[in-house]
Amino acid sequence: MTATDLERFARRLVASLAGLGPDGARRAITVGEISRSLLPYRVARRELGVDSAEDYDMLLLRLASGEGGFARLESSELAAAAEAEARSPNPDLHFVRALGDAMLRLAPERIGAITEPAVDRREEPARSEPVLGEQAPPPPALDTEVITAEPVSRGPTDTSPTHAGLTYAGPAPADATTDPRCPFCGAALPPGRPARFCPSCGARQPARCPGCGGRVEEGWRYCVECGERLDAGRP
Repeated sequence: MTATDLERFARRLVASLAGLGPDGARRAITVGEISRSLLPYRVARRELGVDSAEDYDMLLLRLASGEGGFARLESSELAAAAEAEARSPNPDLHFVRALGDAMLRLAPERIGAITEPAVDRREEPARSEPVLGEQAPPPPALDTEVITAEPVSRGPTDTSPTHAGLTYAGPAPADATTDPRCPFCGAALPPGRPARFCPSCGARQPARCPGCGGRVEEGWRYCVECGERLDAGRP
């Protein structure tokens, strides 16, 4: 059976949880824990070949929506909303950030299956008959590295430093005449100035690259989309 990208994502998440203890894969976690420490984008990009932050967010949304039966959100309302968004022709990936505190559990009946190494035969040469005396190599060991990240403060009290040139204006507008709006509550953001937090709900706005407008994360020195330096002017 060929491993899908979502299956490989779920297997790597189980490996991280297994490093927390014998029952680590069966405990409840938040969606935010996955993106912050258990399987952040930088690890998924390096180990799973995830091409962009948008692709990573889509994998996280698909997992939370229950696709493949790998995981379930504890809130039935959020689970239904996540499923509807994942099946939308044009999913709003900012919805993943709204799921940050939502509790999620991996499906017990799927844990054993996804910890078995998947066989991907896309590049295996075809054989008409087995080679006598040939022994199969042992399966690769699961990587149980747990990525630890420092706690991230949420809300208007966040005082972490920002890089020069970053903007916090919510989602990129469709055209120059569209007023920026908060992706979490939909309220209009102040025009003509960077808005790091929403004045209505207090949610922190996603940072964007000044060069291409792509979303960036705190601590990045260069944009992964266009290579723009984000800490210009800093030592």
